Amino acid sequence: MSPTHVEIGLLTVICLVGCGGGATPEIVPSLEQVGGKVLLDAKPAEGVSITFFPAQNNKGNPATGTTDSLGAYTLTYRNGAAGIPAGDYVVLFSKLTKPDGSPIPEGQTAADALAIDQIPERFRRTDNPQYTVSVPKGGKTFDFEIKSK
Repeated sequence: MSPTHVEIGLLTVICLVGCGGGATPEIVPSLEQVGGKVLLDAKPAEGVSITFFPAQNNKGNPATGTTDSLGAYTLTYRNGAAGIPAGDYVVLFSKLTKPDGSPIPEGQTAADALAIDQIPERFRRTDNPQYTVSVPKGGKTFDFEIKSK
């Protein structure tokens, strides 16, 4: 006995409903464009990781960027999209290098290279931050000066 059109239709609906993939896609909030420059001792700071970490009243996620040779950065949200949700953030900085200050070679981890952070600890703490910012709707440019001493 061959299936009827109704039976085939019901099987199709069951498969489409029951085989829907399972994972719920992440809901991405509205992202505001944020970038700027980081100076270390008044000079453009290349290779500095910058993280906007949600402040206490902000339940969002962090966004990160890395400075180029001119000290410029743009933030990227956790899904890879450019920007960050509007809100209040603590700004953290880090620059891992080999102990002699040279870059970590490609293919090596920070642990393999016995890396140290060239940025003073006071710029890496969330409990007593040196910089806090409020990202408005529409985005903003934030420039930062880090002093090594």
